[in-house]
Amino acid sequence: MWKNHQDVSLSISTPSAHSGAAPSSPAHELSAGPAALPRGESTIGKGLTFKGSITGGNDLFIEGKVEGSIELPDHRIIVGCDGEVTATIAARDVVVQGRVSGKVTASGRVDVCSTGFVSCDVTAARISIGDGAFFKGSVDLCEGAMEEAVFEVSIVDVPELSRALLELAPSLQLAS
Repeated sequence: MWKNHQDVSLSISTPSAHSGAAPSSPAHELSAGPAALPRGESTIGKGLTFKGSITGGNDLFIEGKVEGSIELPDHRIIVGCDGEVTATIAARDVVVQGRVSGKVTASGRVDVCSTGFVSCDVTAARISIGDGAFFKGSVDLCEGAMEEAVFEVSIVDVPELSRALLELAPSLQLAS
């Protein structure tokens, strides 16, 4: 019989025929739950409680409770509507439809859906917070995220505004 109070470590392996990176679809397309994940991906189902460290090479869908740490740096973690995670999370992308507390680090994107509840610090290249979502914590955008962004400013016949923008952001170059 399983003992709920023991810490365990879970390692998720990827079949060698796996194509590699998961598709990067918006969070609203993930509302179908585990069926939205590609075949062979891992799920922690509703009613299951996991305490410990999770590492591996697959995307992970969580509908149960997880406490500890989750390290899937090249993959996506989806916390479903019934999922509750209290952990340090490191992943490529994190989608929150349920509850997350601890710390989240994503090399790609963090999506907090309208049903999401996040109470932690987030470090990511991109973040979106849906209308109606709860967020308490800090957001730190990764260093490379702003360098990749392209800003286009067009000001026509408003020289006062042009000077004001240049004072605020001297690195901007305005087109003539």
